[in-house]
Amino acid sequence: MVGTDSDSKHSPDPVASAPFRKEEKKYRSYSSTDMNPCKPFDFQNSPPLKKYKRNGKDVYLDPIRKILIPATPEEEVRQKFLEYLMEEVKVPPEMISVEVPMTDYRKNAKGRADIIISYYNESDDYKYPLVLIECKAPDIDLNDDVWEQLSNYQEYLGAEFICMMNGVEVQLYHYNPDKDLFFCLETFLDYYELLKLNQIEEHYYKEEVVPYIRQDFETISSKEYWKELIEEDVLSINSLNYDCTFHCNFLTLMDDPHFPLELPIVRGNLTLIETGNRHIGYGNPGGSIWYGYFRYFVVTDQNGDNQIVGITLTPSGETVNDPMYGNSKSHNYLVVTVDDYESKHNSLQLNLDFHGKVEKNNYTITHNGKMNVGRSGSVRQDRVIEFVRSRKPHLIKNGEVYLGSVPNDRLLEWNDCIDFVLNTIEYALVRDELRKIIKEERK
Repeated sequence: MVGTDSDSKHSPDPVASAPFRKEEKKYRSYSSTDMNPCKPFDFQNSPPLKKYKRNGKDVYLDPIRKILIPATPEEEVRQKFLEYLMEEVKVPPEMISVEVPMTDYRKNAKGRADIIISYYNESDDYKYPLVLIECKAPDIDLNDDVWEQLSNYQEYLGAEFICMMNGVEVQLYHYNPDKDLFFCLETFLDYYELLKLNQIEEHYYKEEVVPYIRQDFETISSKEYWKELIEEDVLSINSLNYDCTFHCNFLTLMDDPHFPLELPIVRGNLTLIETGNRHIGYGNPGGSIWYGYFRYFVVTDQNGDNQIVGITLTPSGETVNDPMYGNSKSHNYLVVTVDDYESKHNSLQLNLDFHGKVEKNNYTITHNGKMNVGRSGSVRQDRVIEFVRSRKPHLIKNGEVYLGSVPNDRLLEWNDCIDFVLNTIEYALVRDELRKIIKEERK
């Protein structure tokens, strides 16, 4: 969890916990006889990473952040080491952070940590840094410059272990408070042994695997259940004025980590190749940030590029005389995001209270084409509709964008929703294409 201290988001006093000092590069090596050493990291012989394409260039899909990253030599080292940490060192993914800004630990601090392994202290609800890792490309020596970089970061974090690696060698050091020095370990230890060596094994974190059980249809279609979700800020405070069966139905489907449909799914020039869940926030031009558990989809578009599109349902806030937002009612929104390593943004915020309709036993979602382009303002809705018609004519029905119709009288399955999901992804990508055109026109 993120802390509340004004100067440190992760530790109330990171500097006091483990000062960094290097003394003539003289380190004592720990014997691993009584420990559980891991198999050495073998960069050269490790399996090749899966590559994706973005703007015609090779990229990797980061397993922690679930974003596309340019495929550089240094990034190849880091991505392979992340796999090593999860598979061999047995670090829970929830305890790994990547590209962490030092401002998370100290106000106005500079730099970013490549990888931080943490441990969770339940008593004060904190994730504390355990291992600070700096990754370099294979042709970069692990010299004093790298030590200096680690030294600067260590002042902010207070991690008990530091590691620098370049694919050729991995150097792991442990802080000894009696000597006020870091000592070299002969090999990497598994996550539990790292905690044990620091005498904090009681903070060993292992995610409890609980089978996902969906609520039945009678439950999710009841107003009593909706009231529970309103209290948990999952639904809008005004949800009892609308039929929210679809909202709860689709949310419980997306939350299920199991995806039964065989991938890839090809429709026209769009290919769905991967899907999963992540918790993240995205901004919009108005300054709002929409947080939620997104179901993300990795797709290949008509240009052969890979895109990551996220879909969630989330409520907006209700404001009264707010200096920025004025007076606005709370509504339930379908939020669709598009991201890559250059940008992350909301492509579509669709008000389900206005654009979702119950029609007999089905729930139908359409959109009127409303769209903004950054801070330069809105676009005529008829232009959006005509542009969508020119690119994806099957999305236009009765002068509106048609996203889909799904059953509203039983539990949804992915077979019921895949056309709706693909339509929504296509619409989001077409909107982004039009945004780029209009940005060029308005320069």
